[in-house]
Amino acid sequence: DTDKTTTVPTSLLYAQSTENGYQLVDSTPKVVLRLEATSMENVFMTDFQGNNAVVFQKDGKWLLEYSENGKKVQKELNIKF
Repeated sequence: DTDKTTTVPTSLLYAQSTENGYQLVDSTPKVVLRLEATSMENVFMTDFQGNNAVVFQKDGKWLLEYSENGKKVQKELNIKF
């Protein structure tokens, strides 16, 4: 995988159920993120460009949070379940 850009998908992502969570696909459909369910509702673990990350729901929005150069970064995701 040569795609090293740290861009977060802004397009609508479709959640498809998997054995242990969901996979988020774009309209291509290409798998963009794999979400692993946790014991907390609406909180998922994921791998974002080699970084451990979490995807969670807050105030009705889905957020992706990860560390970049020691700083916490939060990006909004557009997910359709």
